[in-house]
Amino acid sequence: MKRSIIATTLALCVGCATGVAVRDLVVVPARAQGQVGPSYEYRVVRINSYDETAHQSVVTKFGSEGWRLSGVTGSERVYFFYFERQLPR
Repeated sequence: MKRSIIATTLALCVGCATGVAVRDLVVVPARAQGQVGPSYEYRVVRINSYDETAHQSVVTKFGSEGWRLSGVTGSERVYFFYFERQLPR
C-alpha cells in the first residue's frame, strides 16, 4: 500500500512538472497564425401576426440570402425572428 501511494505521488509530480514545462509549447492554432474567429452580422425581423405563410416567406427569403435562423420569440400577436450570417473575410 505504501508503494502504491509513493508511485501515485511520483506519477502526479512528473505529470504536473511535464505540464508546466510544455504549456508554452502548445499554442492554439488561431493565435499561432494571428487570426481571430469568424465575425457575424445579425438581423431581427418582426411579424405582427400568426400567419404561417408570412413566417415561411420570411424564413425562405432570408435563407436564400445566406442568413441562418438562430431563434424565434413571440406571443399571440408579435413574433421576432433572429437571423445571423457570417461576414466575408
